[in-house]
Amino acid sequence: MQTRTKIKRRDTNKAVIGAVTGTLAHPQLLILGHHDQTGRLRAVSRTVPLRPDQARQVAEHLAAAGPGHPWTGVRFAASWGSRDALDAVLVRPERVAEISAAAPVTECPSP
Repeated sequence: MQTRTKIKRRDTNKAVIGAVTGTLAHPQLLILGHHDQTGRLRAVSRTVPLRPDQARQVAEHLAAAGPGHPWTGVRFAASWGSRDALDAVLVRPERVAEISAAAPVTECPSP
């Protein structure tokens, strides 16, 4: 009898924190971006809801965005394909978060 083994891999990357949901003192989600080839900050992802300890750690390093934030006037969809928008608070895009995401799962037959 042949069994299958699932192999999961987690990839890490770094992204700029450009906005949060919730408040600066109690962030709920982080909205993340990468700089494109022209240097413009593009929104690329958001986190899952932060645990209370994570929210406290992140809040210590956030500051409100000043004028000219690259995402001023941008609306962020609440979910893929949704017309609902997140209530986002722009932050100074000077902090970087290391993020981890699950890579595709591969099934390999075991000998």
